[in-house]
Amino acid sequence: MRRELIQLPPETRPILTAVIHTEEEFDWGKPHDRHATGVEHMRHISRAQEIFDEHGIVPNYVVDYPIASQDAAIRPLKSFVDQGRALIGAHLHPWVSPPYVEEVNARNSYPCNLPRALESEKLRELTEQIAASFGARPLTYLAGRYGFGANTGAILEEQGYQVDISPAVPIDFSADGGPDYSAYTSHPYWFGESRRLLGLPGTGGYVGWLRAGGTPLYKAVTSPAMRRIGVGGMCARLRAVERIRLSPEDLPTIPDLLHAGAQRGDHDADRDQSCSRKARDGRGNRVAVIALVSGSAVALDQDLQPRQAKRRRHFVSALEYGECSEHRIALKQ
Repeated sequence: MRRELIQLPPETRPILTAVIHTEEEFDWGKPHDRHATGVEHMRHISRAQEIFDEHGIVPNYVVDYPIASQDAAIRPLKSFVDQGRALIGAHLHPWVSPPYVEEVNARNSYPCNLPRALESEKLRELTEQIAASFGARPLTYLAGRYGFGANTGAILEEQGYQVDISPAVPIDFSADGGPDYSAYTSHPYWFGESRRLLGLPGTGGYVGWLRAGGTPLYKAVTSPAMRRIGVGGMCARLRAVERIRLSPEDLPTIPDLLHAGAQRGDHDADRDQSCSRKARDGRGNRVAVIALVSGSAVALDQDLQPRQAKRRRHFVSALEYGECSEHRIALKQ
């Protein structure tokens, strides 16, 4: 797929997009299950929304079929949307999205591995369900398991989507049958037949004093042979090189990822304020995408209690990184 990278002027104010993978309850340690469609955790999603409200962030809830078709999930999300507090996008988990015709297995859990007609039909049915439940067609797409493939871009164009946020930089899923994003950067890009689709990769990268080695170095130190003798873990503990993504799971390293050039270490309040100044002075990244999963998002209020002062500070450093983006409008301006 050809990508036309978007180079924003250095004076551009940092732009943040917050994406919630809003999905059914299931155990990633077990095989994919077409019958695992519970959404009870969505009764508590206001806990996460209140944190975003506090910081003036309008999150994008990308929803899959179980979420878009059950009242326990629809009711709170529609309330946020109707009040202008949130956006709704599409998130295709094939194994719980009609039509249910493919074998349920790991390979088919990536939408890009389905026949083109089936990938398209599943997304069409999801799109129509979202429109029926929330009153508008979604414009943003996140492939389940980040499974964007050779047919996905054309399908998005055909169905009227404007933004894709599927790439998980810089992770390689090929060993499991998925796509390889190790050569991607976190920069936004235009793509598609007429270059009218906006690509917003999930922000990720490498931190540490050997981070310049990038993907080749990371693959070398985390190869099966190196894992057996603990080299990868040692590199992380020595703060030499570590792969992270902009998510609550990597809270301690969020300031490093956002403000490239700062050596990873313990971040006290002064350090965080310094990082924030660097971003606003134009020396940090210009566009960032922070990703959360709905099941963990509902626990944010517990994770970020005052007693968790350092975790809260790191998370807030991401939320205060830049103004909330409504995707194409902010970038075109």
